[in-house]
Amino acid sequence: MLRRFGPIASEYYAIYPDAAEFRDSTAVARVNGYLGGYGSSDNLNNELPSLGLSPEAQQMLRDAVQGR
Repeated sequence: MLRRFGPIASEYYAIYPDAAEFRDSTAVARVNGYLGGYGSSDNLNNELPSLGLSPEAQQMLRDAVQGR
């Protein structure tokens, strides 16, 4: 799911340039889950500060989760 959201994925590729690090990242897994329909908007809002995303990517993620 994350690959459909290029700007968010790009931020994580910058943080985790190694494919194994990217794959094993808890933050990447959490965001992928939210984008896949798992987790509520409230849970996301509580967790957003710990996910390592820029304010713009956070808003994109919020919009995607609220729009489903």
